[in-house]
Amino acid sequence: AFERVDAAIMVHPYFIDVADQAWLGRRECRVTYTGVSAHASSHPFMGRNALDAANLAYQGLGLLRQQIPGSDRIHAIIDHGGDAPNLIPASASLHINIRSKHAPTLRALSRRVEEVLRGAALMAGVSAEVTWDSSPMTMPVRTNRPLLKRWVSAQRSVGRHPYPPGTVSDTLAASTDFGNVSLRVPGIHPLIQIAPEGTGMHTVEFAHCADTPAAVDAALDAAFGLASVALDFLVDDELADAVRADFEASGGAVDVEGYFSGM
Repeated sequence: AFERVDAAIMVHPYFIDVADQAWLGRRECRVTYTGVSAHASSHPFMGRNALDAANLAYQGLGLLRQQIPGSDRIHAIIDHGGDAPNLIPASASLHINIRSKHAPTLRALSRRVEEVLRGAALMAGVSAEVTWDSSPMTMPVRTNRPLLKRWVSAQRSVGRHPYPPGTVSDTLAASTDFGNVSLRVPGIHPLIQIAPEGTGMHTVEFAHCADTPAAVDAALDAAFGLASVALDFLVDDELADAVRADFEASGGAVDVEGYFSGM
């Protein structure tokens, strides 16, 4: 889809106008532990408890959080833990999401998480099947600086003054599939205010704010900004060259699907 695309630009609603902020890469992991069932009262010593492994893994992920950067995230659920309390569970599983600000740290965190999951299997004496990314992973957004400058200029012309990168704490970061696009072609992902400062995205309050005259005005300003950036890119050859140079200097095109192979 992006074979003949030179750049990609988008904007997202938010609680402030901000030129750029951290967008974390995200991966999904599932682990299934398989043990040996036994009667939990009469013959517990005959079993190998898969739920023990799931519990150890969950606790291990919690302990790992102390040794990861503040912008990284690990969140998980135990989505199966057995079928009856009087049986040693022969099967248990976790569903895990991890996030990180940079592609290399996302790969490093993936390795650490898998080590925890497999270590839990060793402790419980069960086997572990670990699978990654049943849905496509999302990579951190790589912001193209020349395009971003044009966005800020366009927004100032309509009376908006986006905060610069670094204004919003990395701890508020979410993830977006635009990150994958930004590693294939130059791109920007600024945010525009439609709600009072501090309103959380994906909340009922934010949804109500989206149905207001202020949100309509923001959408029009955003459309103007995107159109201005696109027009500048198409008619200004120096800008187009600068956009490409910044993209290549930042690492060029990345094969996202192959990035984690042989992890």
